Amino acid sequence: MWCLCVLTASSLAISLWGFLSWSFTTPPSSVSLRSLDSTPDFGTALDEDNDFFARPLEDRIRRATIILLVERKEEGGRHKAIIADILKRAPGTRFYYELGDEYEGLSHHPRKRCEDCEGQGDVVFLTGNPAHMRESVSYEDGRIGGLGDITLAELRQLIEASEQSAPG
Repeated sequence: MWCLCVLTASSLAISLWGFLSWSFTTPPSSVSLRSLDSTPDFGTALDEDNDFFARPLEDRIRRATIILLVERKEEGGRHKAIIADILKRAPGTRFYYELGDEYEGLSHHPRKRCEDCEGQGDVVFLTGNPAHMRESVSYEDGRIGGLGDITLAELRQLIEASEQSAPG
């Protein structure tokens, strides 16, 4: 009986020690290197948006700092994702790709039943600064199935409307 009490107390002490040592060695969340950078900060709240894909399309467009149109090309036994168009780019957003570059995050070697091989390419939503991929949806024959079969032309119009209504 006493052994069980000692074992439980030891376990609690170790857990408490681990928590306290972590909380005292971790810098406060208010410390930031962003002030050293002259590029705009689009807010960490957007970067921590775990429900991005569940939001209405207009909200995803507004929150995205970069929206790409990527074409899938088969080359050398690989499916390469090539940036065909940058549909949206928020001013000052750091993004290290240009038109015609391979977007390696979506390139892959196809498998027998390739689940990533649907459509002609993808529409890619990126958030934050520097921009990082938040969501991609495939398109085929000018329609984006994952966005309710909206056409690419309609998506471009929504992006343009979003940029015109943006403050600043």
